[in-house]
Amino acid sequence: MKIDFGELVQHCLDLIRQSPYSWYIAAGVFVGAWGVRSWLKQVTSGPAEYIKWYQHVPMILVPRMDTWTLLVHGKYIDELSRAPEDQLSFVDAANNIFQRRYNFGQWAVEDHFHHETIKKQLTRNLSALFPEVLDEAQEAISSQVRLNANESTVVTAFPFIQRIVARSVNRVFVGLPLCRDERWLDIVQGTAMDTVKVATLVNMFPDFLRP
Repeated sequence: MKIDFGELVQHCLDLIRQSPYSWYIAAGVFVGAWGVRSWLKQVTSGPAEYIKWYQHVPMILVPRMDTWTLLVHGKYIDELSRAPEDQLSFVDAANNIFQRRYNFGQWAVEDHFHHETIKKQLTRNLSALFPEVLDEAQEAISSQVRLNANESTVVTAFPFIQRIVARSVNRVFVGLPLCRDERWLDIVQGTAMDTVKVATLVNMFPDFLRP
C-alpha cells in the first residue's frame, strides 16, 4: 500500500483544526520541532562553531533539546563569581534546570534549608568525611570488579560510575549499612534519572504551556 505523505500531513492538519485544543497542539508541535532543530544544529556544528564565535562576542547562547545554555568567556569568571544573588542566582538556575516545582513540589522551590546545610555543615566537614568517601569508593569498585592477577574485564562505564557515586555519596548522607543496600541504591539512582527525564520534558515547553 502506497502512502501519500502530503495527504497524510493534510489529514493531520485537518484533525488539529477540528480539535478544540488546536492552538495548544500547534504550539506544542512548533516548540518540539524547534527543540529538535536546535539540538541537531548543535550536534552537526560541534564545538568548533561556538569557539569561532568567541572571537566576536564574549557570551553566546548554545541551543539544547530542552533549553539554552549560556557560554561565557573564561576572562569573565571572576566578575561572574562576584555577581550578587539578585542578578545571578544559583538557586533560581537550579530550579529552572531541574524543574523542582514539578519534580518535588513547590516546597522545594520556596524552602532552601538544604542549601544552607550543604554550604555550612557539609562543606566545613569535607576533610573529616573524605576518608569514609574514599573507603566506600574503593569498596564499591572492588565489589563490582572482582579480578585475579593479570585478568581484565569489560564494564559499561555509565552504570558502573553511577553505582560508585551513589554508594560514595550515600555513605555521607545515610551511612553504613544502608549505603550498600541494593534496593536503596536502586531507588536513589532511579529518582535521579527520573528527575532529569521530567526536567528535560518540561523544559521543552514554554511556561504558559506547562501544567
